[in-house]
Amino acid sequence: RSSEILPHFIELLKDKDPEIRLESVITIPSFRTDKRTAQILISLLNDNDIQIKNSALNGLGRIKAKIAIPDILLLTKDTNKDIRQDAYYALERIGYSELAVILLKDLKESSYKKEDYNTLIEILGRLKDNRVLPYLFNSARSKDSKERSSAINALRNFNDERIKPIIIEALKCPDFDIQWSALLHVEKSNDKSFVPQLLDLL
Repeated sequence: RSSEILPHFIELLKDKDPEIRLESVITIPSFRTDKRTAQILISLLNDNDIQIKNSALNGLGRIKAKIAIPDILLLTKDTNKDIRQDAYYALERIGYSELAVILLKDLKESSYKKEDYNTLIEILGRLKDNRVLPYLFNSARSKDSKERSSAINALRNFNDERIKPIIIEALKCPDFDIQWSALLHVEKSNDKSFVPQLLDLL
């Protein structure tokens, strides 16, 4: 029974051995039905050990703890790249309904770290929220190769006629990463109307 076993792992969080503490944090989400689980993991978001914080974020995402959303949102501004990205992933797993809005706001205001860009765009794609399409359309025509290819990759998750001209344009691009992203899009779409553009690549 979780009510009897969970206290044992809570006690292990006080251990001086960081490996024992980490194993305890990784195990605690298994007790998702216990009301204490989310609160324990939330309290660990303030831990000084980066691995503990990362594991707590992963655990909160795993148990879909909506109660933790305000605390996780704060960590999307953390100075540590891994913490920020795990915070976004946790919000995605929890199913935070306003995540697309927050991501778009961060991207448009450039209030994000450049190294997080691919992560944010990947999440935007997986959310499959049509509100993000105008931003992705714009990014898919960016002069920045990485930004453009990331946006094209994200567009693979959408079915919208406005995407096709973007992919055709990308197939003609001499940049390998952009062209490869476009080819992956064509492969997933299985759209035979792309055949003329594919023949041009031969």
